[in-house]
Amino acid sequence: MNEIATIIEDITEEQISVINLEHESHQGLPQVNLHIVKDVCSKLHKEISFPVQFKHALQNIDYDKLADSLMFLNDCLVTKSRFVSSCTERAWRNYYRSYILNMGLVKEVVKCQQLSAWISLKVFEHLIILAYGNKTYSL
Repeated sequence: MNEIATIIEDITEEQISVINLEHESHQGLPQVNLHIVKDVCSKLHKEISFPVQFKHALQNIDYDKLADSLMFLNDCLVTKSRFVSSCTERAWRNYYRSYILNMGLVKEVVKCQQLSAWISLKVFEHLIILAYGNKTYSL
């Protein structure tokens, strides 16, 4: 029994150290800021196929609060390595997990769940392109 407890403890410590390493190594990675948020929202507003009610909602958003609510995206990026596709995949996996936990924060600011999902997705896509230069995930 003690051996199993030791193994579980070792695994947990390794997972915690990996998580801490990812959170501490954001040097050189792009961060969510007001400019990126405004840029993404203006591009969404110009979309021809975007619903009119979403365009009206975009005009009434407090961009400062929106940028603050999207700060969780910074923790989704991982340090760039030789294998850019691996970094990109890990970042997207982190995004899916983190968005589920934080979507309520964004929805409070945007007041529309579909629009908040679009904004979060497009801002993160923008960060991915800035961080890894990979446009294969363009949505």
